[in-house]
Formats: sequence, C-alpha cells, structure tokens
Amino acid sequence: MEIKVRNVCPVAVSKVDRLAKEKGLSRQAFLKEQIETLSIMEEVKKQEQAIDDLYDRTIDTIQRCSDAMTNMDRTFNKLFGEDEEVSYRMSLTLLQQKGPRIYIPHQQQRNVSHFSLVFDCT
Repeated sequence: MEIKVRNVCPVAVSKVDRLAKEKGLSRQAFLKEQIETLSIMEEVKKQEQAIDDLYDRTIDTIQRCSDAMTNMDRTFNKLFGEDEEVSYRMSLTLLQQKGPRIYIPHQQQRNVSHFSLVFDCT
C-alpha cells in the first residue's frame, strides 16, 4: 500500500534523512519501519500493562502465602512448643496429608527473601 505525505517541514525531512542514513536505510525504508512500529505500539503497551498487573498479583499472592506460613508457624509453635524442629516436622506431617500439599524444602528458609515454596495440588 502506498502512503503520500505532503507539506512536511524541511527540518523534519532533514532529520528523517539523517536518522535513515545512520541506520543505513533509505528514507522510504526508514519511514516504513517507523510506521509499522507505530502501528503495534498500542498493543505492546497493553501487553506490558498486562505483565505489570500479573507481576503485582503474583507479588500479592506471595505475600499472602508468606503471611499464611508465618501464621501457621506461630500456631504450630503454640501447639507443639517452641522447639522448631518438632514444630517443623509436625507441620510437614499435617501438610502432606490429603488435599493440596505444600512442601517447604529447607527448614532455614523461613525468611520471605529466601523462601521457596512448591505447591502440589494433585
């Protein structure tokens, strides 16, 4: 398809020519590339926003899981005493029964910044 643009400022044309030359393209090839890029920018912005939203929801979910694990840890400590090893083993035993299971790979990984969690809902 052909597009014609009239009455373009000579300064703008010079700048387009300079940018095209820097990229090793003709004016026509440079403008074609710019128009095609412009045509997809709205979709790219939508996708970026969707990724940002997913990131925010993921962070929120991780925080809620962390809060739940902290509450479980407090509850197990109240129920089984302050002995972390006993509390940890009892929590694993209870969590690995029927239903969704949560595996805590390492006892020392209680800090959120080092926390690793795998959900197995099979």
